[in-house]
Amino acid sequence: MVGPPHASLSSFNQGSLTLWPLASGSNGNALLVSSGDTTILIDDGISTKRLSQSLNSVGKSLGDISAVFITHEHHDHVSGLPVLRKRSPSPFHASAGTAGALPPEFDVKRIAPGKAVEIGTLKVEPFRTPHDAEESFGYVIEDSKGRKALVATDVGHVNGHLLERLDGCGIVMIEANHDVDMLMEGRYPEVLKERIRGPLGHLSNDEAADVALEAAQKGVRHAILAHMSADNNHPELALSTVKRALKAAGHDTLKVCVAPRGMPGERIALD
Repeated sequence: MVGPPHASLSSFNQGSLTLWPLASGSNGNALLVSSGDTTILIDDGISTKRLSQSLNSVGKSLGDISAVFITHEHHDHVSGLPVLRKRSPSPFHASAGTAGALPPEFDVKRIAPGKAVEIGTLKVEPFRTPHDAEESFGYVIEDSKGRKALVATDVGHVNGHLLERLDGCGIVMIEANHDVDMLMEGRYPEVLKERIRGPLGHLSNDEAADVALEAAQKGVRHAILAHMSADNNHPELALSTVKRALKAAGHDTLKVCVAPRGMPGERIALD
């Protein structure tokens, strides 16, 4: 069983670039990214109560969220936004396509791929990802000391557009949604299986391993496996698949962890 570590305030106060998955998967997604006195939220597919409790556990509150960046409009990434909009003044940012798919009262700031947005000590650069949404984004986040992380979940296939953004990153958060055999032998209808495996669906463990290998070759230090299916994957299976590929290629120094589905996961910090 993969679970969260003991909550600690120190990783948010030492000037590190820190990624903290609060939830990951089809039941809800939320990721906190922090550096210095700046904290941003990527996606909010969990209740505001859960979000607030997680923040309180590290001495923060909803008021400490400087901005929210949305990857795409699917329910598991935005279901918490209506209440968050009432409880927090944080601006919402998303692609033009995603903004157009969300209620106008969210007042989403439209951002463009390749054009970075500066929020306090963080610079957030969006890039397009292949997924069956209006205009899905991944993000490269860089802090004032040049430390970088890449976040790309809900990715139908791996392309050069994504891989080239691994350059200079210390952390990558990439989806490992399913094991192909579990998916194909499972209970899902064929049309859903094809959608998941398709070029605008989700990455398998093996495809996540390919990204991890490329990341290791580019000097990335940490990989977070995200958006794991409850029906077609297991944390231990995803970890073993990726670690086995890394070891076979002589790159087993890359540290790999899983972002749990229903609870906060491990906080990964670049000092």
